[in-house]
Amino acid sequence: MPVVPAAAAATRVWADQEKNSARVFDSLPLRTYRFVATDVAWEAGRGAEVRGPISAILLLLTGRRVALPRLSGAGAEELRARLSPG
Repeated sequence: MPVVPAAAAATRVWADQEKNSARVFDSLPLRTYRFVATDVAWEAGRGAEVRGPISAILLLLTGRRVALPRLSGAGAEELRARLSPG
């Protein structure tokens, strides 16, 4: 996934999420985290940090939990715990 278009898409998804716009994918509890891309200049949010490639961040922002293993940081650990079944 090209990083510049992925960052633009992540910015759009984040802005829509902040406006409580309708979502196409599952809503995840992401507002209390700070997302930082490791492969392009992109970050958003406040709180516990979630770091990783912009492609993984974009997947997570659009409700795709499959990206969780590609993310790191205290926020990623917290998200994994919150989103794990059971």
